[in-house]
Amino acid sequence: MNAAIFPCKNDPLPMTIWDLYNNYKGAYAPEEFQRPESWSNKERKAYFLSVLMNRIEGTFVFVDVEIAADRVGSIDPTDISFTYFNNLLKQMIEKIILEGNNRLKFFESLLNDEYTIPSGSYYYLPDPHSTSLTQFVVGKHNNVFSKLPKLVQKAIKSRKVIVSEYTQIDYKGLSDVFVNVNSGVPLNVQELRNALHTPWAAYVRQMRKELAPLLIKMFGNKYKKRLVGDEWIVDTIDMILNNYCKDEKISDYEINGVTQTSKNKLYVSNYSNFDEKKFTSQFSVLASYIDTMIDDGWENLSEKVILRKSSVTDLFWMINNGIDTYSQAVEALHLHEEAYLDKDLRNDADESFKWACGGTGTKNMEFRMQVLPEIVENAKAKVSV
Repeated sequence: MNAAIFPCKNDPLPMTIWDLYNNYKGAYAPEEFQRPESWSNKERKAYFLSVLMNRIEGTFVFVDVEIAADRVGSIDPTDISFTYFNNLLKQMIEKIILEGNNRLKFFESLLNDEYTIPSGSYYYLPDPHSTSLTQFVVGKHNNVFSKLPKLVQKAIKSRKVIVSEYTQIDYKGLSDVFVNVNSGVPLNVQELRNALHTPWAAYVRQMRKELAPLLIKMFGNKYKKRLVGDEWIVDTIDMILNNYCKDEKISDYEINGVTQTSKNKLYVSNYSNFDEKKFTSQFSVLASYIDTMIDDGWENLSEKVILRKSSVTDLFWMINNGIDTYSQAVEALHLHEEAYLDKDLRNDADESFKWACGGTGTKNMEFRMQVLPEIVENAKAKVSV
């Protein structure tokens, strides 16, 4: 953090939902410092009920980009945050949101009539001083905000939230504030890694976008929630980089478990040593192979099997370690499934290959590095280029 550009903010202010909507709609949520929008319909309804009952909690945290850029420019225009803020201004982005993005997006969709309110009977508190609740009914004829009873609309618009706005902050300060405001809902390890100012974080976010169709197939539409898709990408990269053949003549393998510690080390390692183009290309090949396998409907390879997390991860390792064609990949995945279901294929600790595929620790990787190279060799022998 630049000591001269310490974070400064205005005093937190109570603000109506209507004013929040008008003053901050469209606020930019940087992927580095904000959880992606990921609420389910269940979570949206729960929050809607809390609004009706005037039980809204949590502060909205913003940064005034224009003022922040001006202050950084007057203190140290060489600081990375000066370029960062000015690039946002060029895109007509005036506000950054560091906390409350899912809530803000919900208010935007509600007040824009984009949110369809589930049918049913609802109770609401007409105003904070009311001593009784009032009931209203939502059906197909009035299931958006503008069609609700006028008094319900008025009550929702007048609900108050707390807004905190930073006017001076540097790039690292953005990360620190994001981490601090999430202390009540602790960030998981991947969310913390994502907030690091490192090219690794930027690369993984970019791959999440490029691999979105594959990630959706694997994890559903919740692939961004708690950055589960990002973590899988990091798992596969870490596995490739730390489990490889040191000497083909004697099949001597470097073997390391994929752990939170190893992934943290990856994010602070020298990115210039990483072959970004090769990995990006191989990820693209992987996604293409998976799509084609599903479309082809291969016998004995159901979509569930093809999209099993360990199947996709191990196939990516094999693509990076000898599998050269789609036909070889299909054969390799068939052999992988045979090994997965083989109860007699066990290691010295009497653990099955299926067990090995269920984790990424050192012992799991030791067994996988015994089986996967053999699968690659057999697949290549059966299916020539």
